[in-house]
Amino acid sequence: MANTDRVLSLELTKPDPRSATLLKADPTTSSLVLQQPEGHVAYIHTPDKVTSNVPVLVVLHGAGKGKFWNVKQSVASWGSIARSYNMIVIYPVARGSTWDYIASKRTQRRDIDFIQFSLNTVRGAFPVDDRRIAVCGLSDGGSMALSLTVHNPNLFQAGMSISAGFCAPPPSVDGRRRSPKIFIQHGSADRMFPLERVGIPLQSKLKRSGYDVEFRVAKGQGHVPTGWQQEFLPAWLEMGGQTGTQESPVSRGTGSGTILPSILEKVQPHSNNVFERLAKDRRVMLARRHLYAPPEIRQHCVDAMA
Repeated sequence: MANTDRVLSLELTKPDPRSATLLKADPTTSSLVLQQPEGHVAYIHTPDKVTSNVPVLVVLHGAGKGKFWNVKQSVASWGSIARSYNMIVIYPVARGSTWDYIASKRTQRRDIDFIQFSLNTVRGAFPVDDRRIAVCGLSDGGSMALSLTVHNPNLFQAGMSISAGFCAPPPSVDGRRRSPKIFIQHGSADRMFPLERVGIPLQSKLKRSGYDVEFRVAKGQGHVPTGWQQEFLPAWLEMGGQTGTQESPVSRGTGSGTILPSILEKVQPHSNNVFERLAKDRRVMLARRHLYAPPEIRQHCVDAMA
C-alpha cells in the first residue's frame, strides 16, 4: 500500500502567477494548451467569465488514443461543458496509447507527474478553489480517476468514473483524512468490462472500504454510455465547497488569478468583457462571490469588479 500511495500521490504547490506564461492558444480546439519538451500536452478550457473560486475538473481519457478516437475532437467537446458549468476543464494527454501507470503494471508515473504539473500550472494562472477539484475519466481514464481519488483524498473532492476496469487498492476511510465522494457509472451492456464481473464488484469494494459511493447503471448502454461526460457534474457541483473530515494542506483560494488576456481572447472571442476590467498589473480584479451550477439553475450573483 505504501508503494501504491507513492506512485499515485499528487501534491499541490503554492500557486505561481508566472504559470500563465506557459499557456498558449490552440484555436483548433478553442482551448489553451500546455506543452512540455518531452512530449506531454494538456488542454485547458475555461468559463466565459473567470471570477473567483473556480472549480476544476481533470478529465482523463481512455486507451486507444489516435487509433479508436481523435484527441482534438475529444478535447473540443469539453469546451461547451466548461462554459455551461462555469468550471475549468484540464485535459492532460498520456504520452502512450494509455496511461503509463496502467501500461507499466502500476509502476511508472511520468503521466501522473504531468497531471500534477498541469493542475498546479492552472492553479497559478487562474483563481482556483482548491476545495473544488475533481477528476473524471472513461475506461482506463475511469480506472485512473478512481485510483487517484482514493489515494489523494486531501486533493480531490470527488472522483467520477465511467466504465472503469479497476481501482488501485483503496486505503480504508478511518476519519483521519478527508473522504472524497465517489461517482461510478457502468453500462449494463458493457462487453469490455461486464457490469456483473467488474462494475458491481468494484463499487462494492469501495463501499466496504468506507467510501461514499453513488453507483448508476446505464441501462442498455455499452462501454461508452451516452451523455457520460455530464452524468455526474450537477451532483458534484451541488456539493459546493464542502470537504470531508480534514482540510487540504494547501490554503483555500490561494490562486492569484493571473491570466493572459491576449491568449484567452483568441480562444474565447465572445468573452472580451472579462478583460476590459484588468488592472494595470494585468491581474484580474475578481468578483467576491459566484454560484456555480448548470445553466438551468444558475443564479448570477457576481458582485461588481473593482
